[in-house]
Amino acid sequence: LFVPGLSTTIYRILHMEHHRWVGDPDRDPDDLFVRAPKPVLPFVLVTPEWIWTHWYFTKLWRIRPRRERAMFVLTLATYIGVQVAFLLSPYAWEFILVWLIPQKLATLVLVYFFAHIQHPEEANWETAPFQTTVTIRTSRPGKLYWLGQTDHCLHHAMPHIPFHRYHHLWDLSDGVLTRQGIPERGLFRAPESIELPRQAYATVRTARVVERREVGGAGIATFVLEGVDEPLPRFTPGSHIDLHLPSGRVRQYSLCNAPGDRYQIAVKPEATGRGGSLEAHETLHVGRVVTISTPRNNFELDRADRYVLMAAGIGITPLLSMAQHLWAAKTPFRLHVCARDAGAVPFRDELATLPFAEAIEVHPAGRSSLEPGSALGPWEAGTELYLCGPAGFMDWISGRALELGWPLDTVHRESFSAPVYDIT
Repeated sequence: LFVPGLSTTIYRILHMEHHRWVGDPDRDPDDLFVRAPKPVLPFVLVTPEWIWTHWYFTKLWRIRPRRERAMFVLTLATYIGVQVAFLLSPYAWEFILVWLIPQKLATLVLVYFFAHIQHPEEANWETAPFQTTVTIRTSRPGKLYWLGQTDHCLHHAMPHIPFHRYHHLWDLSDGVLTRQGIPERGLFRAPESIELPRQAYATVRTARVVERREVGGAGIATFVLEGVDEPLPRFTPGSHIDLHLPSGRVRQYSLCNAPGDRYQIAVKPEATGRGGSLEAHETLHVGRVVTISTPRNNFELDRADRYVLMAAGIGITPLLSMAQHLWAAKTPFRLHVCARDAGAVPFRDELATLPFAEAIEVHPAGRSSLEPGSALGPWEAGTELYLCGPAGFMDWISGRALELGWPLDTVHRESFSAPVYDIT
């Protein structure tokens, strides 16, 4: 009755997107509830259904299964139809006074207490998960009254646990949760300050360029880095580093070699970019000492029996590291490399000489040379799919995978267009 026609399936999908990407303005469907300017905040808080609808159409539509999209359109039509029917009926004023206004007031209260005050603006789940939620100061009865959302971190970390068991979970943590620096606040007073944890990858190291090679494919060059004062820490496949350029720019590059204490990155010069890739090509000569971060990995390999790796363009870099790791571990995999034409295939000469060349399939003519249905096939238990490349490519492949029956949690993706930081 609260939102006629709403599908809990659709809401669950949107809410899990929020859990996964909380604090990320580009990926969190609830982010506007937290960051909206104060003059428009009340209007945002009373219209969550339209914000979620816009989000689903613009962010998820292309990658969701057809049946789910049909369900979404049907529920949306039902919701709109019910309201239009009443507003055009002789009972329009009764509908507005008895249902529409109370519904909007209830929505305002719910979204304020269950979304707006629950998430500080300063943190995101990728870098500071415990600081993306708050603990609301209240009594034990208050915790039950607020359905356990006064300890919102538990809801985000373990959404499958019912709220009436949160106090047991908190007790079982034996003080671990209280040491995580979770911000505290009142119902109407924000936290005074939030201390974000220092990340391991915030540690910088000096490295020397010991090798540089052109590897074909639109002028792509690889750079091999070694530690200056001590060996670089080993990394896991899928990792990337921050590279501090002489100008002060900081760029993120995936490591494309087999895991070890040498780091290899590949840089494609972008004439229309923001200057980082061109600067890397101009300044990273053999012998140059640079500052880098400790590797971090947001694209880790899940444990599986077999893997399908699919890359477009320079998105091959993290998948190439994965392929070398899987080959060494004798784990079955297939690597599909897509490019707009033969001249744009990155590592085109090296791919043919790799010891696992028979597991690589190159598609050198864009979409016309790749049929996702043939490359993927119906999902087999124990198989995981990893994608890297432009968003359009990943949307296309992941959408086809879902249509072929691949479970959503077996499809992993990472865009190679990382955030850009200029600190000059």
